[in-house]
Amino acid sequence: MTKRLELIASLIDENDRVIDIGTDHAYLPIMLYQKKIKCMGTDIHEKALASAYHNLEEYHLEKEIPLVLTDGLKNIDVSNYNTLVIAGMGYSTIKHILEDKTRLKKINKIIVQSNNDYDKLRSFLNQLNYTLKEEYILEDKNHIYHIMKYLKGKEYLTKEEILMGKYNKDYKNYYKQDLNKLKQILKNIPNNHQEEKQLINDKIKILSKYCQE
Repeated sequence: MTKRLELIASLIDENDRVIDIGTDHAYLPIMLYQKKIKCMGTDIHEKALASAYHNLEEYHLEKEIPLVLTDGLKNIDVSNYNTLVIAGMGYSTIKHILEDKTRLKKINKIIVQSNNDYDKLRSFLNQLNYTLKEEYILEDKNHIYHIMKYLKGKEYLTKEEILMGKYNKDYKNYYKQDLNKLKQILKNIPNNHQEEKQLINDKIKILSKYCQE
C-alpha cells in the first residue's frame, strides 16, 4: 500500500462513514473495512470500477462495500455518510464535485488531495465554510502530495495561508525545494504576463519567510 493511501486512511476515525470518490482500485475502502469503518466507493470510469470490483472479490468483500458508477456525489444517498475522501484529481474536478452545497449538509469531514492549484482549493473550501485542520506534505514514489483534512466550521484564512498553507516547521526542506522551483518558473514567465508573475512573486516572498522561521 502506498504511503499516500496509508496517510489518508490514518485521518479517518472509527465513527466516520466514508464516501471515497474516485475510488479507482478500491484500496482505501478495503483498508477501512479492515478497521471496521463503513465506506462506499464511487468512480466515473467503468474500467476503474470494474477493477475495484475485482479487488473486492479477491477479499470476498463485494457484498460488504458498495460501489457506484457516478459523477462525484450525483445519484448517491449521502444521508448516511459524514466524510468524503477526494484524492488524485485536479482542482477543477474537485470543485465540480463539491459545488452542489445541498449534498454537503451532513458532511462534517473532507479529506482532499489535489494534483494542482492548492491555493485555489484552500480558497474554495474556505468559502464552503470548512476549516483546514491539517495539511500534510508527503513524498511518495518521487511525487510530492498535499493531503488536507477539513472539518465543517468557518475560519478566516489569511492570503498567505491560502497561497501556501499554514506554516509547519517540519516541512522546511519542502519549502526550500518549492522556493527554488518557483524562482526558476519566474525566469520563464513572459513580461506581459504580469498577473502570473505577481502571483509567483507573492509565493516566493512567503516561502522565503517560511525558510527563515
